[in-house]
Amino acid sequence: MIRFGIGAKFVTVALAWACLASASAGVYKWTDADGRVHFGDRPPTSVEAEPVAVVPPTSLGSGGAGSGASERLRSMADRLEQERLAREQSLAEQSRIEMQAQQSCQKLAARLRHMDSISTFYRLNAQGEREFLSDAEGDALRERMRKRYSDQCGA
Repeated sequence: MIRFGIGAKFVTVALAWACLASASAGVYKWTDADGRVHFGDRPPTSVEAEPVAVVPPTSLGSGGAGSGASERLRSMADRLEQERLAREQSLAEQSRIEMQAQQSCQKLAARLRHMDSISTFYRLNAQGEREFLSDAEGDALRERMRKRYSDQCGA
């Protein structure tokens, strides 16, 4: 943390007052001998100068002439932010769906490899007993799984 002594604080306050004083200093307008108009912060001694009232510019947020433009800019920024968030949400959703599809395809591929590694299939009946499938039924089961994999995974 930086600590300032009383002298540094005094200098800061003095500079602030000097800036305010120069900002409030008048602006003068005069015409020279050749007919050219000049403006300055000090009136010349050789020619009579008249003070000019200077109106400070209004900021965009002050409700002046630029407030409509400021509101439009704010509105546009808000709209662009909403569009960006919607795109990010859409991309996240697409990524989630693609990840689920990829996981599903990995599971189907593992089931297919398992089905190709075994020769006999069975199912459990209502009593929990194994009923073995014929070779034709096993081949039909493998074919259905290959079709399902091909439909879902495109391979």
